[in-house]
Amino acid sequence: MFKNIRDDFPQLQQKVRSSKFIYLDSAATTLIPKSVAKRIYDYQIGEVSNIHRGAHYFSNLGTQNYEDVRSNWAKWLDAKAEEVIFTKGTTEGFNLIASGLEDFDFGERNEFICSPMDHHSSLVPLQRLAQKRKFTIKFVELNSVGEIDQGSYQKLLSKKTALVSLPWVSNSLGTTQPIQQMFTEAKKMGALCLLDGAQALSLFRPDVQKLGCDFLCFSGHKVWGPFGVGVLYGRQDLLEQLPPYQSGGSMIEDVSFQSSNYLKAPHKFEAGTPNISGVLGLGAALAFMETLDFEHVRAHEKKLTELLVSKLEAIGGFEIYSRSDTCYNLCSFNLQDVHASDLGQLLDQMGCAVRTGHHCTQVLMKTLKINGTIRASMSVYNNEDDIEGLFESLKKAKDLLI
Repeated sequence: MFKNIRDDFPQLQQKVRSSKFIYLDSAATTLIPKSVAKRIYDYQIGEVSNIHRGAHYFSNLGTQNYEDVRSNWAKWLDAKAEEVIFTKGTTEGFNLIASGLEDFDFGERNEFICSPMDHHSSLVPLQRLAQKRKFTIKFVELNSVGEIDQGSYQKLLSKKTALVSLPWVSNSLGTTQPIQQMFTEAKKMGALCLLDGAQALSLFRPDVQKLGCDFLCFSGHKVWGPFGVGVLYGRQDLLEQLPPYQSGGSMIEDVSFQSSNYLKAPHKFEAGTPNISGVLGLGAALAFMETLDFEHVRAHEKKLTELLVSKLEAIGGFEIYSRSDTCYNLCSFNLQDVHASDLGQLLDQMGCAVRTGHHCTQVLMKTLKINGTIRASMSVYNNEDDIEGLFESLKKAKDLLI
């Protein structure tokens, strides 16, 4: 299935400093296939027009194409088109939710449940919301392989729980959480459920009805799409209760001298001229995703991850943090007594692109009592040669640094 897929990603054919380019940073950003780049290019050179309020051919064409992307993503998520809001990405999605919940009626509930694995894009907006509401954030504990400890989670859930916000897949450890089960338990307590899907949607096709989430956020650039665009799914009844995140053109129904009436969701949350080319590119990314068998995707990437772990163990001297069976496409590790950034710079000199640092999960790094990790993350275009290339580079780097 993946034999010829690299041909769709010309960037992989380049060399870096005379070395074969090995891209293992897909958890930060997936590369985009030619079909996505072509869709953006075709719009920019032959279809440019503003949407929703034009009276000519290209405006109407753009409006139709833009709304078709919304409908297609709604089908992919098992949602209504009215429940799909286009954002700049996961960060804006969580900020929109946090802003909208500032005056939400939680009754007597005053606690949030989060995870040490939460990305800053989800955690920081909720911290600000908790501070404004004078709520408490409680953190679940992790087990020995970096998964959420279910006993700890059950102890935290109570009638005081206002919302539960969790990552489906950890961007730092790669572990996958049993979200459907956890959200079912949260619903029994009457809590809202927020899901960070940024790392998961390149591995799983989500069904928001089965998952039981009230909100789901993800970014286009994590699913073979362009930068600066993403999706927020929200339950329609909840979206209608939330106030606009921003105000201005495109989100109003009527404006008078002293006040305004707003459109219904999703347009209520899409003020101003949108990222039209980005949304169309996101539509092309979805078309690419529809060609994939996600069970095969997970099996392919897990095989590469397991190969990398075995290689690290063979070299010796590495601390490996991605030990769970639920890690599919990501391995975080450190070379003992070597700073992650030093190793990352040497790998870069040999053409290997990995990520180093805290990966926007400083709470997790504090929990693990480390400063950061080296993170190698795979996607559909990676193969065993990439892992072998990283292995050889790691051996050379280790010899130089130790």
